[in-house]
Amino acid sequence: MAGVEVRFEDVWKSYEAVIALRGVTLTAPGGRITVLLGQSGCGKTTLLKIAAGLLEPDRGRVYFNGVDYTRVPAERRDVGMVFQDLALFPHMSVFENVAFGLRVRGVRGLELERRVREVLDLVGLDGSFYNRRVTELSGGQQQRVALARALVIEPKVLLLDEPLAHLDYKVKQRLLEEVRRIQRSLRITTIYVTHDQLEAMAVGDVIAVMRDGYVVQVGTPREVYENPRDLYVASFFGDANILDPRFAGLDSDGLVALRFEDVILNPNGDVDVVYEGVVEDIVFQGAFVGLEVNVNNRSLKLLVPRREFAKQGVSLGSRVRVGWKLSEVRGFNSGAT
Repeated sequence: MAGVEVRFEDVWKSYEAVIALRGVTLTAPGGRITVLLGQSGCGKTTLLKIAAGLLEPDRGRVYFNGVDYTRVPAERRDVGMVFQDLALFPHMSVFENVAFGLRVRGVRGLELERRVREVLDLVGLDGSFYNRRVTELSGGQQQRVALARALVIEPKVLLLDEPLAHLDYKVKQRLLEEVRRIQRSLRITTIYVTHDQLEAMAVGDVIAVMRDGYVVQVGTPREVYENPRDLYVASFFGDANILDPRFAGLDSDGLVALRFEDVILNPNGDVDVVYEGVVEDIVFQGAFVGLEVNVNNRSLKLLVPRREFAKQGVSLGSRVRVGWKLSEVRGFNSGAT
């Protein structure tokens, strides 16, 4: 199945004097994961709730496969949703939490048991979990229960609102892999809300970057990262030095962005711009080492592969050269960070 395409057309939403969405037009393609990425207050959760039918837009329309769903109530949308707070029933077992939506829909007996067992197996919870109270589970296990409860009703669209926000890094990474595995196996259209750029890159097929109620750029993770539309996207989606264009080597006005990893430490030719500076900070980041170099009283940050850094013999206070290719510099006529 290709999955259900969800389309928002010129959607506006206000809460009293606060405008949450400002004419949002966006398509979430069928059978893919679309990530709504942005800082708190940008409108991403409001847009998700409009997709779910929990809110109605002030203006604009919402379509599922071309059919107008703007006024269709939530219970008739065949949408599964996982909230940040999970909203699991603490007095119920894992099995009963997952079965709840089916019971509401009149599913009983062997059919109910089959579907609950299948979806719990899909999210990696075997029979030993069925009779446990959700309060007896770890955070990651509770997330799996919430996901199973959303999936068991066989929704047309899966909506995930910051589902992994409170988990530690390792658990989050495992569950991101699980979300992608499950989504690919079911080919269910998924809209995923997060403020975490790394999470967005890990899970998204399509990323919609939001700011102040607008969608400012849409594309694959690679497209958005390599070709940001403005300075906000360049600095929010990934790390970038925001520089004066002439310092960066361009004869233009405005500002430019240069990714940390595109600045080369002690280049051996093959660059267009070279400066000398002093290392003011070194941060070990696992596979990479982050450096901050003072160049003519400007702070320039770069990421160096760990093995390459080890060969350089660089320490705090070292004088180094830094350089880059002009093709890696992204210029913008306007826009603030």
